Amino acid sequence: MTSATASQMAVKTSEDAVVESLAPICVAQANQDSLKAQKLEELKGLATTSKRANFIKDQGWAIMPGRTTADNKVVAECARQLMLLES
Repeated sequence: MTSATASQMAVKTSEDAVVESLAPICVAQANQDSLKAQKLEELKGLATTSKRANFIKDQGWAIMPGRTTADNKVVAECARQLMLLES
């Protein structure tokens, strides 16, 4: 394995760890939404992953404290996890 390959693997591993730790915060923020059930039904009715991602971004659920924007990978994982929730 080259050092460049090892470096790329390390970066991916660290990015995956960040997403894994932040996506549950997004889900928790969605769960605190007073219109959670209605919004989850709306989310589940969206046909594409990009529409789901935009919906989650619009709700602000994936914006972490101290940030002004959401990370796209966190949004994608949050959407995946939310789609699995029972409303």
